[in-house]
Amino acid sequence: MKRIISISVVLILFIAWLLLDYSLKKEKFKKLKDEYELSVDFGQTVGLINNYFFEHGWFPDSLKQVDTIFNREVLIKDLDDVKETRYWFLIDPFSGKFYHYIPVMNEKYKKPEGYYLISAGIDSKVDNNITRGTLKLYDSVSFNYWDAYFGKKDLLVKEGLIRDWIREPFGMEVTLKWFSMQYDPTGKRMPRNVRFNGVVENINDRHFLLRDTQSNLKAICYLFIDSNDQLVSGDTIQVNGIYNKATFNPDTIFTFLNCIVIGKK
Repeated sequence: MKRIISISVVLILFIAWLLLDYSLKKEKFKKLKDEYELSVDFGQTVGLINNYFFEHGWFPDSLKQVDTIFNREVLIKDLDDVKETRYWFLIDPFSGKFYHYIPVMNEKYKKPEGYYLISAGIDSKVDNNITRGTLKLYDSVSFNYWDAYFGKKDLLVKEGLIRDWIREPFGMEVTLKWFSMQYDPTGKRMPRNVRFNGVVENINDRHFLLRDTQSNLKAICYLFIDSNDQLVSGDTIQVNGIYNKATFNPDTIFTFLNCIVIGKK
């Protein structure tokens, strides 16, 4: 009888501990989920990645290339410690570390043509480190007590590909003359993904020089890394590209990256 009572007491205590642990973990998860959704909506890490893409035409090999803040290792146990600092929205609330970045390499050019940005998810451990095969991802940000201890999946924060920027529907239709009138030296107000017409003046291995059909303005267009476009000097074409920069001496020349020819006349 005493043995039965002892087992019952142990069982009751275990169930009580289980219920308490469940409640505490669910409450903690809710707080982390709120922080995670706030961080994802703010999109600070994605913004830095995109800024790198606009400057270089491909994605970074690692987050260390996009900002010096990623040069150090961090482990934040209490997110309240980083609120109102520049770390706040760069930290994955579920791991206390920076979001996990996985580049997707182009085999021909050995440069990242895409990336996955990942959160550790409910189990606080990153389970994806390579791009081969299918990523192990949760379908949603939801609480599961079993996964809190034994989860082996992550949350996908953002997936990016160069093709996302140049696929249909194509960018904003402009002329280089209009583009020069909208010029903003900071680049913040300039449309990034654009399409325009021009006449091919000069062709090199990976880029060509284009003259605007409505002015003497010119553009250097670096071809998309998988482009097979065959161009000839004198061709009148429509091109889609990602605005990169402008130079004004001796002539006004705009530079566009990841260009594709979407029409010839």
